[in-house]
Amino acid sequence: MYRLLAGASPDRPLADSIHVHSLIRGELTADRGWTLEGFHTSLQVRDASRRRPFRALTFLYAPEAGRVDCWEFPHDPFLPGLASFFQADVDVFLPYVPRRRLTFRTRMADGTPAIGKVVRPSTVADIYDRQVKVSAAVKAAPTTFAVARPLGINMTEGVFFQELRPGTELTHLLDQDNCRDLLRAVGRIHRDLHGLNVPDLPAWNFSKYLQRLVTYVEWISFLRPDQRPVLDGVRDLLFRQVPDLTPADYAFCHGDFSCHQLLTDGDRWSVVDFDGCVRGDPHFEIAKLIASLKYNVPLFRDRFRDPAQPEPDLLEQACASYLQGYEEQAQHTMNRTRILWYRIAWEVHHLARRLKRDQFHPVAFDRAIALIGDLSEQLRRDQGGDS
Repeated sequence: MYRLLAGASPDRPLADSIHVHSLIRGELTADRGWTLEGFHTSLQVRDASRRRPFRALTFLYAPEAGRVDCWEFPHDPFLPGLASFFQADVDVFLPYVPRRRLTFRTRMADGTPAIGKVVRPSTVADIYDRQVKVSAAVKAAPTTFAVARPLGINMTEGVFFQELRPGTELTHLLDQDNCRDLLRAVGRIHRDLHGLNVPDLPAWNFSKYLQRLVTYVEWISFLRPDQRPVLDGVRDLLFRQVPDLTPADYAFCHGDFSCHQLLTDGDRWSVVDFDGCVRGDPHFEIAKLIASLKYNVPLFRDRFRDPAQPEPDLLEQACASYLQGYEEQAQHTMNRTRILWYRIAWEVHHLARRLKRDQFHPVAFDRAIALIGDLSEQLRRDQGGDS
């Protein structure tokens, strides 16, 4: 299948880059069972030597339809803008997320380099409005970073455009020698971001987050029943120690702040992809960044998967540097117990996400379970030994 998609032959090697994007969706039932909602698998190829450098073949199964549907990129029935724009002079970013989004490089009519994003037409106006508000807020306030300037929207097709910011994605730059200093700088940037005044944004839905936590525990336990006793205990601990939030605890949050969303060009930094920005508890976003590092950053991901590597001491040092930079910029200490609570919840979230996307790795799974257990014991100690 890969060779057919890539156009490979005995005389022609496989494509430059092959990516498989998979996702299975289910609904939790009252008896702690699952009903299949559907799944998709998308085989994606980037091959710079071909006339069409990006190609994808997607298979979708939906139980209500009772069949497997298949489409070849750019024909996605949920993203009509793909067929309209991919023929232009564009450079597709991997991965393409079927039924949800595609990001590409292009040029505007006046030759300005730009980033385009195709999303569902029903969501494009709201997403673009958030980009406009964030751009205005950054322009009005001194910050340690820049954001992309909005350049236009096509609501019918579900496509919007933004300035192409210079720089290299941070995930590609972090190494054993520079990770502490760079993540300390990330901490300072993140604190400045949380201080932005962006009006009229929706509030983060904490109740929905708690419900997802229950669902994720059940999902992991369904696929790995041997872990149910541990995860049930973690869930119960988290629900006994739920943070007591008030509107005063909320601030502007990126919504998906990670090293993927940070570009650096010398001493200049940019933050991108504010599609899901909200008003929320900054502690939840701090914890999310920490929990994501071992999945999003090759330096930490490779070490976390390698049984020959020691326990992730470098990762913990990098996390400490990030928090140090954040608190230096904030000029006060953050609530470490609240960060710990959110970090445990995000560790569960990321573990379930790997399983939903068919990205199970045995060493990383075992280490993540052990880490969740260690962090939970720390939370018990912080809360006076609550069992």
